[in-house]
Amino acid sequence: MRSGRTMTFAVCMAVSAALLLSGCSNTPKGEPAISGDVTAVDNAAQGGIVMLVEAPGGTSYSVGDKASVSVTDKTKVVDETGAKVEPRGITVGQRVDVWFEGPVAESYPVQGTAGYVRVYQRGTAPPNASGP
Repeated sequence: MRSGRTMTFAVCMAVSAALLLSGCSNTPKGEPAISGDVTAVDNAAQGGIVMLVEAPGGTSYSVGDKASVSVTDKTKVVDETGAKVEPRGITVGQRVDVWFEGPVAESYPVQGTAGYVRVYQRGTAPPNASGP
């Protein structure tokens, strides 16, 4: 009977570890909520930035064609190669893909906090950028 409990405990621990590790992924799931050009950046936000992202003409994403995106110290920001990028290095005119974390205010433009942002160097963004 004792070995049955030990086996059950071991299986429960393995499943718990797998679930815990799967929640720690550093890459986003699925398509970005919005992909577009940064048209405004406010560096005054404490600990991060707020940027306005506008999708290319005629393109609409799950959140629409425009989003006000808060980038905090918890947001993972990378370039197209996966290298870390400082949020304050994001400038007007750059193309970005944004995945939101948490609730998104359904205003126009939508407002939310990014969990993951991919920043492209000028001229390197694919026309319909998608998740990794």
